[in-house]
Amino acid sequence: MPRGRRCASSAPSAEIAPSFQRELTIAQARQTARAVMLIVSFLFLCWHLAETWDGSTGHQLPDLVQLLVPHLGGIAASAAFLAAAALAATGALARWLPTPHRLPLLVAWTGTTAAVALAVSALTLTLASVLATNWPLSTLAGVVTIAFHTRIAASARACRECARVTLAGP
Repeated sequence: MPRGRRCASSAPSAEIAPSFQRELTIAQARQTARAVMLIVSFLFLCWHLAETWDGSTGHQLPDLVQLLVPHLGGIAASAAFLAAAALAATGALARWLPTPHRLPLLVAWTGTTAAVALAVSALTLTLASVLATNWPLSTLAGVVTIAFHTRIAASARACRECARVTLAGP
């Protein structure tokens, strides 16, 4: 066949584009879910280090920080659980079951929720660093948490945009 000519059996790009967009959206949803799962586990590690490090000196974290930690942990754990379910639904289970149509949008909003939890956690860790005796560790944890917040927020934003394009469809 001469170079540069389209094969007669190939479909026009307008017919193929929606399926490619759907695959790109699923890939972005998987990337966002993976980031949420990995980064939220880091958040738990930061909280654990802040609590045990300050507790070893006989001091406790400030009351406001102790009040916020369980709630932020619950939100983050819920987001990580939804992210794990999304990874399962778009990974191994996708071979046998169809991927839910609005799953990428759910993953995007899960990522947004995790990003908000990380932002509030960073503020809480900053408050803890001001009030606690181990301010260098809390400050470092707060700075790293903000960096991870930006990573999840960017991924969730991209996932939301891909989901909107896919749901709008032709």
